[in-house]
Amino acid sequence: MNELELINFIRIYCKVNSNKANREKYNYYYKEEQDFYGLTAPQINQFAKDFTRQHKPNLSTLINAAPELIKSSKHEESIILIVLLRLQAKHFTPNLLDEFSKWYALGIRNWAQADSMAMYLLHELHARKIVHYKAFEPWITSPYPFQRRSVPVSMVKWGKKHPHIPELLAFNEPLMTDSIREVHQGIGWFLRECWTRDPLATEDFLMKYKETSARLIFQYACEKMTPQNRERFRRTKNNK
Repeated sequence: MNELELINFIRIYCKVNSNKANREKYNYYYKEEQDFYGLTAPQINQFAKDFTRQHKPNLSTLINAAPELIKSSKHEESIILIVLLRLQAKHFTPNLLDEFSKWYALGIRNWAQADSMAMYLLHELHARKIVHYKAFEPWITSPYPFQRRSVPVSMVKWGKKHPHIPELLAFNEPLMTDSIREVHQGIGWFLRECWTRDPLATEDFLMKYKETSARLIFQYACEKMTPQNRERFRRTKNNK
């Protein structure tokens, strides 16, 4: 199967299984209207498993198909590609980092696509020690907000096993002054998980920014703390 056949197969499946009610329901979770087929997550995951088992697509075919699927306005086309690639993670190589980076300019246009990239693809590059986390440094200052968001989100699961949480906090520190809401959510989620691993280091880090960083970051970061502990990270009245 070549990339054109792969793309056609995915699009036929999506059209056959489109669901108008789901299309309308899913847009509730996005600030800007998205273009959905209306597939469910179980449908996408099952399709990816069945397709991989039956057709055995190789990594290069998936990568060659990526530009067309990523730039598509249809949300699920990029998600299906990402899930299919996740099933090929054992074949990942360092050069994929540059390839993945290009996709944010092509069409990673919402938080779900960015988080799928981060949790399914970038996480695998971390966890399998294919690339060092510092290879993501240029992403921290990317002009694409969802690329910036993907950096801390990619470390959410991987960071739980990292022995040096202060290193990860310092690496992501420039995002504490980011101006974009979706980035605030991503760094906040990351900090919440860092706190479960190393509360003292994370709380010291948060204290540095409690008067200056977006409050949404703290809403996420402090979510698992006791109410009494969360109070320590409120802004003083003069800075609200």
